[in-house]
Amino acid sequence: MPTFDFIGKYTATGGETQITFNPIASSWTDLMILGSSRTGAGSSSEVDVVRITFNNDNTSGNYSNTRFYQVDSTPYSNTSLNNSPGAGLSGGVLVNAAQFSAWHCYIPSYAGTALQKTFLAEGVVPGTYAFSWSSRWNQTNAITRIDLYPEYGGSFVNYSNFYLYGIYNG
Repeated sequence: MPTFDFIGKYTATGGETQITFNPIASSWTDLMILGSSRTGAGSSSEVDVVRITFNNDNTSGNYSNTRFYQVDSTPYSNTSLNNSPGAGLSGGVLVNAAQFSAWHCYIPSYAGTALQKTFLAEGVVPGTYAFSWSSRWNQTNAITRIDLYPEYGGSFVNYSNFYLYGIYNG
């Protein structure tokens, strides 16, 4: 049976433009990030993408992803090649201020060096969005650092929480 070990937590106090988990030991099989977040996304935005990079790599084209999501009752899907895929969605200024998104990002075999890294992100922004994204980092390096940052809003608001867990599948 898998064992979950708490690695770290970060609670935003408002104004954080990046959340970093570093260093990350190679002690587990997989990693999971849990997020409950909100950003100061612009005046016309209901959501903000929580972007993720590994080992400080934000090289254009090093990440690819396939996204399935629903806005209200309309489903969408697309693919992209970019420098930082989504790990989650955060509520923006058009979502009730008391509502935070709920999301997780699962990263299997993060410490291995034989394969490129793949990961899955899923979650909801209450009342508006549901999403499931699968992504790939085209590097074989072990992941030792994770950075999370909002794409549109500039910063995470007070009480946004980010948890990192190590999972041992022994």
